[in-house]
Amino acid sequence: MAEKSCVKRLQKEYRALCKEPVSHVVARPSPSDILEWRKFVFIFVSFPEIPLSFLHLLDFSGDLSTIVIWNGNELKAELRKMKRLLRKIIAALTDDYYVLEGSEGTPFAGGYYYGKIKFPPEYPYKPPGIIMITPNGRFMTQKKICLSMSDFHPESWNPMWSVSSILTGLLSFMTDNSPTTGSVNTTVAEKRRLAKDSLAFNCKNAAFRKLFPEYVEKHNQELHSEQHVSSQAPQEDKSRPKLEKLGDSSMEDAKTVDALQGARRNRKQPFPTWMMVLLVSIFGVVMALPLLQL
Repeated sequence: MAEKSCVKRLQKEYRALCKEPVSHVVARPSPSDILEWRKFVFIFVSFPEIPLSFLHLLDFSGDLSTIVIWNGNELKAELRKMKRLLRKIIAALTDDYYVLEGSEGTPFAGGYYYGKIKFPPEYPYKPPGIIMITPNGRFMTQKKICLSMSDFHPESWNPMWSVSSILTGLLSFMTDNSPTTGSVNTTVAEKRRLAKDSLAFNCKNAAFRKLFPEYVEKHNQELHSEQHVSSQAPQEDKSRPKLEKLGDSSMEDAKTVDALQGARRNRKQPFPTWMMVLLVSIFGVVMALPLLQL
């Protein structure tokens, strides 16, 4: 009954999260064959009057009209298989994957941090485990993070807390520098480098690509933009020598013009002829004045 209430609670919280998303947070449950799980539950509820030695079960190979009859030993083996399968389905249903987008004004800006919240079957009466998968410079990867709302502190857990409140608290604690179990100490430059490479790292993960296709599309668009810019760079490099040649020739022309102007300024102007005649005339008049007095 606890597992059933856990699944119902997570489904309810996921619908609420879709209706009112948390800023900088995207969370989705792990994909699983929930219809198959419901079929098994339906079988056990629908045939309580059949003796255990001859239990009629539908064959799920494709034809729902096929009836299979097992003896006691075969039935026990099949029931064990079903039990293991149900455990796997419950485990898948209680995995919640998230992506935290780095807040502006922090070293995590521009980063996309992918992680997993592992809910116990007793949720919401027991806290979940929180793991981060993307290298981030704040928390260890693939290791549980110690938070007041994680399974490190069941004594402080509040059943009223939801997936939204858990992820909001995780995002807030990520920008803090307080040490905790599962945290690491790195430089601001390292955090920024990891933020820049985070989306490319996430897109290598098959589960991430399946759960968050919108981020994969975003990454593909960024790659396309980078390729477009890099393809334009060689054309600019080819045109640059021509511009340099034109610039060199214009500089040489300017230097030539300056040299000519300087030569003209430095060239001595010839003494005017009329000035020479005037000076000779004045000198002759001055010399002739004493003779006129005699």
